[in-house]
Amino acid sequence: MPTQTQTTAPLAVPIAPAIAVLAPATPIAAAPPLPIATATPQAKPTATTAPTQVPATQVPLPPLAIAPPQTRPFASGPFNNAVVSPQIDPNSASYLASVMGGDFFHIGKLQFSTNAHGPTDGNPPIYVSHNSDPVYTIHCMYYSGCPLEGVQEHIPVGAVAAGNSGNTSFLDDGHDDMHMAVRNADTGVEIDTWLTPQPSGFGGTLNVGYGGQYATSSGGYNQPGGATAAGFALSVGRIRAVDLQVGRIPYALFLVAPCENGHVAPASGNDAGGVAGCPPLGAHVWLDSTAADIAASGAAPSFQVIMRALHEFGGYIGNRCTSCNLTLGLEGGLSATAFGSPNPWSPIASRFPAESPSGTPAEYHILVSSGSIDLSAHLHVITN
Repeated sequence: MPTQTQTTAPLAVPIAPAIAVLAPATPIAAAPPLPIATATPQAKPTATTAPTQVPATQVPLPPLAIAPPQTRPFASGPFNNAVVSPQIDPNSASYLASVMGGDFFHIGKLQFSTNAHGPTDGNPPIYVSHNSDPVYTIHCMYYSGCPLEGVQEHIPVGAVAAGNSGNTSFLDDGHDDMHMAVRNADTGVEIDTWLTPQPSGFGGTLNVGYGGQYATSSGGYNQPGGATAAGFALSVGRIRAVDLQVGRIPYALFLVAPCENGHVAPASGNDAGGVAGCPPLGAHVWLDSTAADIAASGAAPSFQVIMRALHEFGGYIGNRCTSCNLTLGLEGGLSATAFGSPNPWSPIASRFPAESPSGTPAEYHILVSSGSIDLSAHLHVITN
């Protein structure tokens, strides 16, 4: 899918309880408390003729399901597997040198707005729907063979895509991905869309750029096409505020890199125009620092949680971005704020001064320190 310009941002601090909206899966045993990019789809082709939106007759209903902490979004797959006997890729050092701009990570794109929806938040929201919600028929505006063409999807009233400031018609502004994930608690299917207009609230036709669907009983990967270049689901590997709150992330992380070259399993695709020397999409990144090293590092408690997840499970590069370093994906605050609840990431912004390259105080870029752990020396690309 077309590559959009993306600004990403780093961060870290302990955070307040948050609302998470992933469909329930198998709860994971909590570990002792230890003490955040989104992705983009390839070059865009000419849009196809779009059907006219036709209002449906359903009555809008609010979302009803909220997943607890320590819940994996998908029942199986590589994102659930702990790293055992890691084998370092011979090209690991050069791969990471090409995607890291220094001894730090960018953590998502933390952007906050006085608008109730917070439309500048570029992290994909993850909504839960039911069959009682308004139903939409999806039409893909780009590419042939879209997995969502003609698919019907129930979307809760009030849902809005990341980066969409209320536009109800299809729009490709060349900058925002306007990603949105909707997980149907009644059918067990997640539908992910890219370049998503705001749904009408009454059903009808929803014209999107592209997208994919995943059974929550699966691994959330290996989708031909989809809303991410690697074919990963939007919800898989996304850091949730609620998991940072309880002190453990029980899954591998979704990573975004400034360049890529081809793909390897578990990725099923890649962006066009790969760059020699860059890692492939699907590359598995692992931190070799032990639990004791992380505890003694002096890093912020919330980033220690992230480092422990990178040691226990690692992270998979799932998409390419611009103006970023290696980036960790978040669940967008719109998952909560679209329905009038507090933004689970707002406590982060309240404790740090804003750096605003776009010239607006709504955009926060926060550098995350790994303390005494030199990430450039302790991160590796592994082959298993």
